[in-house]
Amino acid sequence: MVHSDDLINNKDIFDSLRQQPKLACPTIILFVLCIGFILGSTWAALNGHISYLTACFITGTTGYFLFSPMHDAIHSSVGQSKALNTSVGRISFFYYSTFVAFELMRFIHFRHHRNANGPGDEADHIIQSGPAWLRPIKWAFLDYIYGWKYLGYWKTRPKSEKQNIIIMLLLTIVMWTLLIINGYLIELLMLWIIPQRISFFLLSFVFVYLPHLPNEVSEQEDVYRSTSNRVGMEWLLSPLMGYQNYHLVHHLYPDVPFYRMVKIWNSRLDEHLSHDPAIVSTLGLYPQPAKKERNSNTREQSSKIGDTN
Repeated sequence: MVHSDDLINNKDIFDSLRQQPKLACPTIILFVLCIGFILGSTWAALNGHISYLTACFITGTTGYFLFSPMHDAIHSSVGQSKALNTSVGRISFFYYSTFVAFELMRFIHFRHHRNANGPGDEADHIIQSGPAWLRPIKWAFLDYIYGWKYLGYWKTRPKSEKQNIIIMLLLTIVMWTLLIINGYLIELLMLWIIPQRISFFLLSFVFVYLPHLPNEVSEQEDVYRSTSNRVGMEWLLSPLMGYQNYHLVHHLYPDVPFYRMVKIWNSRLDEHLSHDPAIVSTLGLYPQPAKKERNSNTREQSSKIGDTN
């Protein structure tokens, strides 16, 4: 265990944290626990041990925490094995949205990293903008927004990727149809579809909406102001928010496992702070005002620190 004082501005620790783990054990443990809770609550409800409403709440909130392993799988941060990352991603996303395949989610998410807060090419910008009353509805249907956005790239995407998406879509139609005609509509709604929407609502609010407020600076303008770190009470907010309270770190170093983000920020603290990053107070909504004007060098400077995908 590294003492917190030893962690601050420690290049050796920074370099070690930048190395891809052979196997990200905390990620795997969280993945297994989440899948176990989802399957367990479903089994308990189907066998009358808990109500469908209780199972719906358990599965929906567990699915929110499952996002961290799935998100790390998108960035190949679960381990050095491509097959492992793909498996974790596909299994996780099968819960989230069978209509929208993992490969589709990965492609659109990478577009987000290239142009965060930028309108037009940015799918996440859709759920961050528009009438305030409509945004929560968008949060709950993030996967459908991603799917709609993907259609604009359909002709240019690899054949194998499109085949996987079509297979998952057809599988979903067949599976849901069989469940409905055999009298399992309520089970389908309460144990899968509604929990999906709960999970997407929570993760969209915490991982997409909050970190990018006020949506005024794009990634291309200044990566350090396009998203933020929520500083304070890390002992509570980091586990509750899947470490996305330090979302800026993720945009600087997308391939770093989620559980390393606070440490990697502190291990190069002075360098990070020199770029006037967007910092939000513990319970605040908006970051502190910029201390300096943005310029054409900010993107180049930040790219030297971390990957931007």
